[in-house]
Amino acid sequence: MIFFICAHKELVGGVRSDAQLLRRTTIVDQRHNSVLLVSAVMLLWFGAANAGSPPGWSLAGSKPQAYEIGVETASGSGSSAFLKSRIENTGGFGTLMQTFSAESYRGKRLRMTGMAKATDVENWAGIWMRIDGSDQKKMLGFDNMQDRPIVGSTEWQEYNVVLDVPDESEAIAFGILLVGSGRVLVDDIRFDEVGKDIAETNSSERLPVEPSNLDFETK
Repeated sequence: MIFFICAHKELVGGVRSDAQLLRRTTIVDQRHNSVLLVSAVMLLWFGAANAGSPPGWSLAGSKPQAYEIGVETASGSGSSAFLKSRIENTGGFGTLMQTFSAESYRGKRLRMTGMAKATDVENWAGIWMRIDGSDQKKMLGFDNMQDRPIVGSTEWQEYNVVLDVPDESEAIAFGILLVGSGRVLVDDIRFDEVGKDIAETNSSERLPVEPSNLDFETK
């Protein structure tokens, strides 16, 4: 009888251990499946969001899932790319962009020119260019037109960004961004080397000529 009770206890203990192991395994499997599900959803979203991407271009930004990119063709005027919000409250920005090597432009002043058209841009939009070095945490040059933004609805207009490309530059990133809701079209982007007589538009380096509103009375 004693043996039977001990054996019974061992059996129960073994069943409990197996049950606990099964429970832990199930929890791990559930977490693993959740990770796989989230990964699958993200892959599906990324594929859908970039399904209509122009070759060589991609969708990025702080809230890329709130935006959509693609190409549209207007009768008699050829193709242009669009960047538009999917929802009204995007909570960030999206950008249509690409990156290329800075090798051909090192030591030069580079002007990016593009045509853009806006429709119901709630916050602002702009073409942009960024010069990157080997240190990814430090920009060598940047301008996104935030100080001269595209807002509301506009017809086709030409916009320019001018940056110096230092000798240590590795890559040049560029595109068009949209903050908030709305829609922008972009077309006919080109890059030209320009002389020092053409001023930089580098927003990371421009400073006021003198201090202002020191008494805080300016409204």
